[in-house]
Amino acid sequence: MTSEVRDKRTYTLAEFTRLPDNGKRYELVKGKLVEMAQPGDLHGRVGSKLLTRLADFVEDHKLGLIYIPTGFVLENSNPKRSTVRAPAVAFLQTSRVPAEALDGVLPIPPDLALEVVSPSDVWTKVDDKVDEYLHAGVAMVWVVYPRRQVAFVHQPDQPMLMLLGPRPN
Repeated sequence: MTSEVRDKRTYTLAEFTRLPDNGKRYELVKGKLVEMAQPGDLHGRVGSKLLTRLADFVEDHKLGLIYIPTGFVLENSNPKRSTVRAPAVAFLQTSRVPAEALDGVLPIPPDLALEVVSPSDVWTKVDDKVDEYLHAGVAMVWVVYPRRQVAFVHQPDQPMLMLLGPRPN
């Protein structure tokens, strides 16, 4: 989840979606191009475990679709301040899934955004990302801290819920 602004230029959503694939991952935050760090081993292990369990539940109950790092538009009312985030795992309920698969980012926010926090992430930036998701209408945001074995669940107008993982004896 670690990110770094690489370019001082401001991008529109259209410009962002036309960027050439250079092998790096980017998000667009208030018009600024933000390079995302490559996930490490622990991030991948935790993300894949959460993905598998969530995908099984969603499929068993025919609730919608699960996405892995896919861009979702969170803000596009001002072309020079657009925001596109790509959570580690995301969910869209069936009624909101596009009829056909789209090339590029989804023009809507997810219903659930799940972020896995890396050791180098800055807490305030993680908190800003949660606020962006909730402000965009995301119904639930999970923020998972693998090393601490804790997750925080955020919902609009609800107290934050903290979930603790197993503790070694």
